[in-house]
Amino acid sequence: MSVSALADELGISLKNTSRNLSILANLDLIEFQGRQDRVYYSINPKLSGAVARIFKIVF
Repeated sequence: MSVSALADELGISLKNTSRNLSILANLDLIEFQGRQDRVYYSINPKLSGAVARIFKIVF
């Protein structure tokens, strides 16, 4: 999911979304990759099943 799509879904600013995603990425909870002019985030596939399920519910 792109940062802008997630910000729209959560109803928060793009800046706050990016800041929070950066924190989660630094904790290795999510991964990111750049494509063209956007950054896409996903749940780290190395997380345990329970943690990954919680993230899927929240995000």
